Amino acid sequence: MDNLKKSRCLLKSVEATHPHIEISTNSDTLIGRTRESQLDDTLVSKKHIKMRADFDKKCVIFEILGLNPSTLNGVTLEKNKKHKAFQDDIIEIIPSKYPYKIHFELANHSRKRSADDKTIESPPKRMKYKIGISLDANKQGTNTSWESYNNGQLLVYTSPNCQPSEKIAAYDMDGTLIKTQSGKVFPTDIDDWTLAFGPVTTTLKSKHSDGFKIVILTNQAGVTSGKTKVADIKKKIENVIKALCVPVQVFVATGDNYFRKPMTGMWQALCDQKNGINVVDMNQSYFVGDAAGRPEIKAMKKKKDHSSADRLMAINLNLTFFTPEEHFLKVPTQNWIKPEFNPKDYLKRTVQMIDEPRTKITSTDLELILLVGGPGTGKSRFCKDHLEGNYEIVSRDVIGTWQKCVDRVNDCLKTKRKVVVDNTNGDRESRARYVNAAKKHKVPCRCFVMTTSFKHAEHNIAFRELTDTKHSKINKIVLNSYKKNYQDPTKEEGFTEIVRINFVPKFNDEQDKWLYEMYLLA
Repeated sequence: MDNLKKSRCLLKSVEATHPHIEISTNSDTLIGRTRESQLDDTLVSKKHIKMRADFDKKCVIFEILGLNPSTLNGVTLEKNKKHKAFQDDIIEIIPSKYPYKIHFELANHSRKRSADDKTIESPPKRMKYKIGISLDANKQGTNTSWESYNNGQLLVYTSPNCQPSEKIAAYDMDGTLIKTQSGKVFPTDIDDWTLAFGPVTTTLKSKHSDGFKIVILTNQAGVTSGKTKVADIKKKIENVIKALCVPVQVFVATGDNYFRKPMTGMWQALCDQKNGINVVDMNQSYFVGDAAGRPEIKAMKKKKDHSSADRLMAINLNLTFFTPEEHFLKVPTQNWIKPEFNPKDYLKRTVQMIDEPRTKITSTDLELILLVGGPGTGKSRFCKDHLEGNYEIVSRDVIGTWQKCVDRVNDCLKTKRKVVVDNTNGDRESRARYVNAAKKHKVPCRCFVMTTSFKHAEHNIAFRELTDTKHSKINKIVLNSYKKNYQDPTKEEGFTEIVRINFVPKFNDEQDKWLYEMYLLA
């Protein structure tokens, strides 16, 4: 006889302190401060969350009813609004308290399967970054079609009759849907625009008729820099939507953060906050943008694209991408210039920490080690992980000036203490100060050079600024100055050995690793 096991959906207590809760698929399951749940906490309402399982979409649809908020994957949720959660997502009944994991147990049969049987598998885990996307209070203004999120970092406009859909037709705005009427690169004012291509409106109307939700994802960093007023960009967008003649939802990234393309924050906000309970079908959805990394074509008098931000965002999302010409005019696909640094490929390679496997990082003898590497090369972390405690660390970030650093090095070597100089040391002149100190005290001086490329270093800096808000931001001028003045070290400078140090990333969790594998720069 077949031993059948029915499908069921459970809320599993992550801390194993409370019983699991089975979520019904036929009726609403109420979760709260009850004898069955054993949630004996006055912060939890008796009817705190209303849930229902959807086995077809492998998700849980739920609504917050209680007085206090709940969270989904660390994001605080709005009350009296439908939300959705998927396999392995974490719901906290109260922020930082009572975490439960969504768990689908799908029906299986002990009998032998025939060739026609289809194995039911859980959907792949939806990975997204752990940023909280929260609505700003009292920032919507009188026009309720506009919403502001994360202190104005993201603005969202939803035109009347714009409905959620599993199919998303997403577009960049400037250079894709519109262009300047004046012919200049940058618009002269908010009225300096016209539709970029003749078929724009007919194409969008056709997509809308086919059940697609039309979405615009646009970078507008001028808002944060003060070059563009929020009121002006809102007025311009509303006028553009009137010309498109279809319902549209618009996401505006106003600064340099996780919402800005090529990063995927706007798309995450769309899926998690602004598309109802609909799960976006990535296979049917697509994105169109002019920032596609295409080179100059002199014969056609076509300039190269200003960046690759649109294409790289689509790659980060594994989303189908088109240029405006491909999408609206049906022109053949054009080649593009791939980024110099590919983070996913870098992580796939086996990276040894040092190029010279026989080299010992530390020495038992008195010596001076000089680190060479600009911001973002991993120099300071290497120093902390492998040299701290065995060597005295000398750094301008702590001491203040190179003169004080040289004095400290002389003092260390005079008193027989091994020392490492953790400065950028990018040119011969700056390195010579410390080589001369080593010669003065008749001790060997080794040079440890970080092999991290400049583009890789920029990626590391962008990643660090997203994941470590306490770390000070690095000015691009500093990076360019280091790159311009850099001189590769040679033994002729007086080094007894030059050791090449590779950057080996370390991550706090899988979400950080997933973020690092993205293209963060365009």
